[in-house]
Formats: sequence, structure tokens, C-alpha cells
Amino acid sequence: GSLIITPSSLSMAGATVVSEHSGTWSACASYTLHGKTQWVYAMGPDVCLLDHNLEVKARIDVNRIAKEQCPPHCVSASVHDGFQMAVGAGRHIYLFPSIHPPESAYEHASAIECKEALGSIAITKGYLIGASSDRLFAWRLTIDIQKGKHVAEEIWSARLTIPVEAIRASPDGRHVAVVHFIGPDYADVKIPEVPGVTVWDLSHPITNRRPPPHHSLLHPAPVLSAQWRPLSPSVVQSSLSECEESAIVTTCVDGTVRLWRMLVPPHLIASLPRDANLRRVAPQWFPAAEIEGDDREGKGGGRHIGAALLAGADPRSQVVWLATVQAGGALTLLRA
Repeated sequence: GSLIITPSSLSMAGATVVSEHSGTWSACASYTLHGKTQWVYAMGPDVCLLDHNLEVKARIDVNRIAKEQCPPHCVSASVHDGFQMAVGAGRHIYLFPSIHPPESAYEHASAIECKEALGSIAITKGYLIGASSDRLFAWRLTIDIQKGKHVAEEIWSARLTIPVEAIRASPDGRHVAVVHFIGPDYADVKIPEVPGVTVWDLSHPITNRRPPPHHSLLHPAPVLSAQWRPLSPSVVQSSLSECEESAIVTTCVDGTVRLWRMLVPPHLIASLPRDANLRRVAPQWFPAAEIEGDDREGKGGGRHIGAALLAGADPRSQVVWLATVQAGGALTLLRA
């Protein structure tokens, strides 16, 4: 795809023009820092980081540390325990515990050789999750204090019956959502719902390399996108252990936006007595709200083709806004 941000498009959106980036990109991801969205994208052999004003913060040439000459095809960044970034290229994943100053990024970078090429990765608090077309892998990440590099230990893997389109780690680092690719083979299957998204519990103790429990978010048709509720700046600054209730929003081919919430939050399970039956129940997810599209595409309406959860502007508030985009171009902002 092409990433083109021009002065005219920014001016039309009412934004201040600060820089211009154009070209063919192979991967793109975002993360939140101090309540503001930052961007990371791959273009050729380079991985670029942009701040919320679209100014280039850093540029990393992956070829300088690459084990094979293959351009990056997936990226992920996180600010848990300080900034960290993962870049997938060929059968390797390159880990960067920091990118400032740029020269130290190459010195402290490390590589993981995977059993197969991964199409999507997600780095989060203490974990790296990667997915091929039909397998999910998880590594536990630590930092070698003397070398200043990541140390990765594979702790579990899972064979999937439905191919993976993308993976999304929750901002609190407790879950990872796997968006499945529902191809034409499933179109003829006469079932009312398909597991368009599965949510895996990363906080669950791992024994004997067994994958953690997961829950399917059932949809009547393939899923177009999935995004987690962002953490409010007040929660990030206080403590991630006092985390807000997790929520995820999905858009579906049927034109409906669904907001999913957890039925049994992790902090509730941990607070129950040891002899309580609910302690052994994995968190379940349910659709807390559904917003249907309409057939007025010619008037700006139509089916919903995208949605995002946005944190409120006030750092002291936990207000979350739901923004949706319809096929005809209509943009709706709702208080979630």
C-alpha cells in the first residue's frame, strides 16, 4: 500500500502541516505515548518513527543488522518498561530495546530466528507474540542488563484452524487479539457465526508450554478491523496493575460495529478466595453494544467499514469516544 500524507490533505483535516511522507510502505503500526498517538512504519529497508505531529523521530536501517536481505514486512512498538520495538523481516524478528541515540539501537539490537516466516507481530509488556498463517507463537522477553539486549524465550505455540490476518496486543499487556482471515472457503459453510477474532489471556500462568485460554468473539461475517480501548494517561502514569476494564471494538463485513467487554475482569478473578469456583473460569467476552450501518451510502451513510476507540482529551477523565466511518464517508463520534 502507499502511505501518502500531503500538505493539502492535512490542511483539509484542519491539522498543522509539519512534514511530508510519501512512498510505498510494507508495514505500519501505532502506539500511545503520554496520551498521544505515535506511528511506526516500514518503507524499503528503513523503519521510521513519527510523533503525533508526523515529525520523524528516528529512522532505522534494518539491513545493518539483518541476518538475511529481506525488507521488513511487519512492525510493532510498545512503551511498556520503556520504549521497545520489534521488526519482522523474512524468518527473523529484530528486537530494539531503545532507539535513542540511533547508533545505540544497532548495538543493542538482537534477532530471533523463527521456524517460519511471520506475517504479524505484537510486542507488549514482557511478551512478543507472532503469527504465521496457521500458527501462533509467544516469547517471554527480558533484558540482559550487561549487554542491554533483549533475551527471548519461546514459552508456547498454538496451531490454528483458521488463518491469521493480524494480531493486536491490548494496551495493558494482558491480552492479545487475533484477527482471523475468513476466506471464501468459509462462505459456503452454513453456520450462523464465525470466530472472526479470538482473545488470548497473556496473564494466565503457563505450564508445560501449553497455550493460555482464549475466547472467540463470534461474528456473522468476516471481521474488517479490531482495536483495543486505549489506556487513559492517568492510568498509565499511576500503575498498570490498577488497569481499567479491557474493551475491544470490531467492524464486520455485515456493516455493524461491535464493542466487546470482559465479563469477568482479571482483577476480580485474582481477588476471589482460592476455593471460589469463579477463580478457575477464564475471562469471557460479550458484545456490550452494536451499531448497525444503513443503506444511505449515496447520502454519506452506508455500512460501517472502520471504527476506533479514542481516549478523552482530559488526562484526569476516563471518557472514551467511539469513532466510526461509513462506506459513504460519514464520520460519527459517540461517547462509549
